Formats: sequence, structure tokens, C-alpha cells
Amino acid sequence: MALLKRSASALNARPPSHDALVALMRTGHTQAERRGAVKDLASDVDADRDLAAALHDEPDPGVRAAILAALVSIGTERAADGLADALSAEDPALRNAAIQALRHLGSLALPHAERLLATPHPEQRIVAIMLLETLDDQRARPLLHAALEHDPEVNVGLAAVEVLSLIGGPEDQTPLRRFAARFPDDPFAAFAVELACRRTASCPPA
Repeated sequence: MALLKRSASALNARPPSHDALVALMRTGHTQAERRGAVKDLASDVDADRDLAAALHDEPDPGVRAAILAALVSIGTERAADGLADALSAEDPALRNAAIQALRHLGSLALPHAERLLATPHPEQRIVAIMLLETLDDQRARPLLHAALEHDPEVNVGLAAVEVLSLIGGPEDQTPLRRFAARFPDDPFAAFAVELACRRTASCPPA
């Protein structure tokens, strides 16, 4: 009879509702409670907005990592938007983690990279270049070329050189050389271009 009672109790048990899981994620007293709620929400495509909102308030790195993983797993435009919002967070660890997470979303990162490339802040444009590394060549290359040929900050161009050293090809010879020519007094710019050219076999020796 006791076994029958336990079975009936199990049948009557229901999984927590979406709202209950969100509340537990935001107000759970322990890391394990909050992380468990995040894990359950990761299978709910409608939880992307709630997860993104919680990302900015969660103090525990382990729970933050779970939220980032959940947003990547859900993989919607709203999830990408939430990760992109974290790119301007004051906490550098959160910013870097958001960059890495957003890079996993591939084409969903493209509009955010384009937006950041248009900002007046060089550090944000460098973040955009980092996002482009994970996109296929046809979408990333024109944006990288534009940074090489027009961005006024040498460090932004250097970030583009680094990415092209990983994904570049022969068609990158001209913009790479033009970048080095734009900063003739910067020996590191010339060195970085030469290294990129050797790696991609895209440029003849200087």
C-alpha cells in the first residue's frame, strides 16, 4: 500500500512552471538552486529574454556560465540580442564571456558586429572584429577589408589583420598592404601584415 501511495504522489507531481523557474533563477538562495533553474530553462525557447535579463544581475560565475550556455543552446535572435547587450557590461569577465558565447551563434552575431563597427569607440570596434572571426569568409571579409582600409585606429586594423591571418586568402593581399601603408611609422603594423601574409600565403615577400 505504501508503494501505491508513493506512485500516486509521483503521478501527481508536476514540473515547475516557467514562472516558477524564472523566480528560482532570480531569487534562489544557493548557487545550486539558481543553476538548476537555468538548466531547466535552457530547454524553453521562450526563456531567452528572462535568461538575458538575469545575466546582468547574477553575481556567481558558475551560474553566469550556465546562463550563457543556455542562451547559446536556445540560439534565437533574442538570445543573441541579450548576449550583445552584455558586451557593454562594466565587468570585463562578463564582457569577454559574452563575446565567446555570441561567437557560437554564427550568423546571428553579424548584425551586432556591423552595429559595433559603426560606433565611435575603438574598443567596441575591436569586439566587432573578434565576432567576425567565426563567420564564413564571404560575410566577414568585406567588413574586415573596410576596417583595414578606413578605420583610423591602428589597433582596430591590427585586430582585423589577426583575424585575416586565420581565415584569409590571396584576395586579402591588397587591403593588408594598404593597412601597413596607412601606418608607415608603426613597425608592429608592418610586422603583423607580413606575418599574416606568410600564414595565408597571400602576399609576396616585401
